[in-house]
Amino acid sequence: RLILRFQERCKALSIPVRDAVISQLGVRKDSRSSHNGDIHFNLNGTSKPLYAHRITEKELDAFGNAIGQLLSSVKDVAGSLFTISVDLSFNNLPDSNVSRFIDTAVKGNQAIVSLDLAGNNIGHEGGTKIADVLTVGPSSAPNLRKLNLSGNPLGTGSLPLAQSLQSNKSLVELDAANTDMTLDAVIALCTSLHTNTTLRILNISKPLLPPSLALSNAHASHLGQMLEANP
Repeated sequence: RLILRFQERCKALSIPVRDAVISQLGVRKDSRSSHNGDIHFNLNGTSKPLYAHRITEKELDAFGNAIGQLLSSVKDVAGSLFTISVDLSFNNLPDSNVSRFIDTAVKGNQAIVSLDLAGNNIGHEGGTKIADVLTVGPSSAPNLRKLNLSGNPLGTGSLPLAQSLQSNKSLVELDAANTDMTLDAVIALCTSLHTNTTLRILNISKPLLPPSLALSNAHASHLGQMLEANP
């Protein structure tokens, strides 16, 4: 059904339906799962089908709308019927494009458990949108357990992302390496970890801090205190 909706959205946006994209919208069933289907959308830009021609902005809009329409048809029971994993890594997608995808496909999505957005161009807008779905509330993706944002220029978007972990109750693994994370965001992250009890794997290596944000004594002291207090 999702492939049909994707094709319809492509037609509405006047873009061709590429076999390379369709071939990556497969369903994998896991016999160990109680769900009817564990759906994995592998739209990784380095995968063989997409390497030469990565997913475009309009294709991502069509894909996001297709997921949104599918979820609206099953509403609150989606998480008990199937789980969704999405890999959109290394497609060089712009911030505004990813932000629209978060709004249409991830916001309020109870089925999504894994989202890989590594190697795109997510900045302040996208970081803020992702923070919204991590913060407990009507917009949250309450079962999202794995999130990869590595290699995105989050910059100031890293602060709301770090703050969202204070209330998040689902995320187990977060990769935010090489994301231009600010010092304030690093400190906010440590503060969030003081109360967050679900996160088990965290990567914030190589934050690429600008020279103007050299670590001050006050920052170092605060950072050390939060890490010491983190259970």
